[in-house]
Amino acid sequence: MDTGAASSILLKRARILIALEKFELARRDISSALASDPLDPELLALSCFVSRTETIEPGEPLFPAHDHAVELLRSLFATPVQRTAALSALDPGKLPLVVDCDLSVTKRLTFVQRTGDQVRLSGGAANDFPQPLGKGMAGGVAVFAVDYFLERSAEEDRSVDIVANDVAKSVRVPALMGRCTMPVATGDEERSVWIIVPVRDGGTALEACLETVLSALDDVQGSCLVIVDDGSQQEATRRLLEEVARRPDVRLLRTAGACGFTAAVNLGLCAVGQGPVLLLNSDTWLPSGVLRRLLAHLDDDGIGTVTPLSNDAGGFSLCGPGRRCAMPPPDICVRLADAAWAGHRGKAIDVPNGNGFCMLISASCLHEVGALSGHYDSGYYEEVDFCLRAGRLGFRNVAAADCFVGHVGSVSYGSAKTRLVAANRRRLARRFPDYGSKYEAFVATDPLEPVRASLLAAVAADWQPVRTEEAPQDLMDFELPDGPSDPLPVPVSVRRLPAALRNRSFERLRLVPEARLSALGLRLRPRLGLAADWQEGRWELRLGTVEDGPIASLSCREAESEDFRSFESLVLSSLTNGETRGFGDAVPI
Repeated sequence: MDTGAASSILLKRARILIALEKFELARRDISSALASDPLDPELLALSCFVSRTETIEPGEPLFPAHDHAVELLRSLFATPVQRTAALSALDPGKLPLVVDCDLSVTKRLTFVQRTGDQVRLSGGAANDFPQPLGKGMAGGVAVFAVDYFLERSAEEDRSVDIVANDVAKSVRVPALMGRCTMPVATGDEERSVWIIVPVRDGGTALEACLETVLSALDDVQGSCLVIVDDGSQQEATRRLLEEVARRPDVRLLRTAGACGFTAAVNLGLCAVGQGPVLLLNSDTWLPSGVLRRLLAHLDDDGIGTVTPLSNDAGGFSLCGPGRRCAMPPPDICVRLADAAWAGHRGKAIDVPNGNGFCMLISASCLHEVGALSGHYDSGYYEEVDFCLRAGRLGFRNVAAADCFVGHVGSVSYGSAKTRLVAANRRRLARRFPDYGSKYEAFVATDPLEPVRASLLAAVAADWQPVRTEEAPQDLMDFELPDGPSDPLPVPVSVRRLPAALRNRSFERLRLVPEARLSALGLRLRPRLGLAADWQEGRWELRLGTVEDGPIASLSCREAESEDFRSFESLVLSSLTNGETRGFGDAVPI
């Protein structure tokens, strides 16, 4: 499961727990979700809300959500209402506060101050302007916030000076930088395929990757490897790259130094000539014959990008969309590749987007779409943006069901950069608002499932995938509130409530479908042990406990509101007094 989906589940679960006033459990889910998606404004706002319920122990910070509140004020993606909600979680002892955020054409400074605080700004330009954000109470102190938007010049940086209660600081307002897509400057030289591998060190994974790529060069006549060294620091890496570059079919380029994935790939794209291009991570393992099989899919002129299956490749992963597993040993990678070829030769399955760990781009698609977009902080979602632009131009993005490529994962560009992923995911959503629903539909229908199953079955006797990160879907037990005025949630053995129950309300009982709870990782464990069962054919609701079995049933076909109230009274009195008595259509069992 990708981090966005994981945090979404935890967010939904936290909301349920808050509604049940299980704040400690809610805090745990919010904290876990923020660990994978630290820029989610809904999570940050929920953290600020829950902080009001905290019991502060000696030695603990009085305002534990202060940092989340600052992050929410700084957010590129939060609404003004969400940002205003952050005020209540601020530590008044740390005010006045100035929070800055670089927007596309302005820099936004947010001033938060108490009555009596003095905040002054000097060095403004003619097009700078203030805008009130809102006011609230922080620790019992009235505070208000103002956004000040500073124009970003197209020519050069400038700075403004801020004095807050006699404390001075200077704030840089960066000039605008061109973030448009670079054109692909293809030359006249034609190759059967150009392989671009961006590198930033990588150790043994890099060595193994280059060994398999060099074998692929020997296998595919007229191919060329373009290595882009993006600021490698290790001397061993530099020696390795220089040694490999002695081959006539290998070229070595170097960036100005640690420019990032996008810049490295785009530098490589500007150096290639005519022909398709394979973007390949430096921590992949390319089995023999796979490059030729990938290229064969481009015989279909409508295909723009081709991505193989892998152990760690988002929607193309062996364990399911977004479910990473450790890379198999080389001999298992070969067997998986052979099984893919034997069982699914020539099969291409349409997907919303490819994955840049190993993505083949046709020459015509590259010419029409251009290079990777500069709208993202480097490393994540640039290839998704490319594929979505390709789709708008009529090109197909496909999964090569007959290809498997191993992927170590998170080597060259370090461990998962959660803030980068979160920010880029939201940038992508702004540019392609319908992508989220398309990807969800892809995950729901899961067209790659039969292919994955056949590959795993082919090696099951000798290898089982080892998940490298688990989705937060283990069922979590928790006690439900049972005070005299608390609603009592009751799990029901249905996927969703039938109409006969959906429009009926009890005073204390709350019927909740078990399937929905399980999807959110919850298992209700009420103190009274109450559970419900819906008899679909008989339109009958049965309630009872795990220990004692059914207590009473209600025929709902012609039941009125009074019958539901009587049924509730019967059940509750049976649980509290050990007595049962039937009336109306509610009968003891």
